[in-house]
Amino acid sequence: MFELPRRAVLAVGLTLALVHLTAAATGVRADSTDESAPDGSGVCRPCRPSACVDPDVWSVSTRCLPRICHPVADADFLVERRITPGCWSRAAVEELSATDRPVVFFIHGNRYDSAAAKRHAVSLARRLDACRPDAAPIRTIVFSWPSESRGLPLREARDNFVRAESDGHYFAALLSKFPREADIGIVGYSFGSKIALVALDDLLAADAGWKAARSGHLGLVLVTPAVRVDSLSPRGRHHAGIQAADRLTIFTNPRDEALRFFPFVESSGTPAAGYVGIPSVWVPGEVAFSQIDASPIVGKEHSMQRFIDASTLACRITAAAIE
Repeated sequence: MFELPRRAVLAVGLTLALVHLTAAATGVRADSTDESAPDGSGVCRPCRPSACVDPDVWSVSTRCLPRICHPVADADFLVERRITPGCWSRAAVEELSATDRPVVFFIHGNRYDSAAAKRHAVSLARRLDACRPDAAPIRTIVFSWPSESRGLPLREARDNFVRAESDGHYFAALLSKFPREADIGIVGYSFGSKIALVALDDLLAADAGWKAARSGHLGLVLVTPAVRVDSLSPRGRHHAGIQAADRLTIFTNPRDEALRFFPFVESSGTPAAGYVGIPSVWVPGEVAFSQIDASPIVGKEHSMQRFIDASTLACRITAAAIE
């Protein structure tokens, strides 16, 4: 019987997993009829009465910004505010940060275009508010970075993994615009976890007292994080990032078909933290820590939408992000 070489089998498996990841990332169901414009910019139209009571959702995009290899103090972000279903309006960063509401940042993963990032943000925002019916509304901000599909799955996954480093520097600049008393939750999904960790690394590297100077709560939620597991160890690249949080919550999935091939994307042979989890002893004692195996609910699919659709997981994300 003819057998393919092991390398060919792995390549085919990786390609299928990444193609599957594309469908999972962009196949938004819960809000697919809400944002109609294919480019995500939105076209204003009358909304249904039941859809007019909407969450507070904003988008901050770096899709037109160049790659950078160092922290920056500021950037020319494209900021938009969702006005009605399908309608987004240009805004300023100062408007974005001028709120007394709790703020939750959603940082999407690989192979998202602008429209998919916005749709997932709206779906997540509705879940966040639904899980806190008696509390103040949340301002949800999607950090939209250039991870859209451009060609070969493996090549673009590697390219986007490197690009996430640049956007971590940009995200640090955005976080620095928010007042120290703001309650902030950061939900990083897949490659988005790397962006969150790089940003927090930058902020602590620039000011070791950054966390102590904050009076607001900072909840860091990593959903199936596509980062090297050893990068979160005490001597790892992103250990400072987890030290910056008041609460760290990691959702793992040891059945995730896409994360199984992460060692081929990152090229070191090291598994993803979202696939194997981390030991609790790696987390500083002053950081509240929990780790949740989502595989019984999510299964093999690498999909943020599955976490949003599952009320149990969505409410755990809410509780972890906003104290």
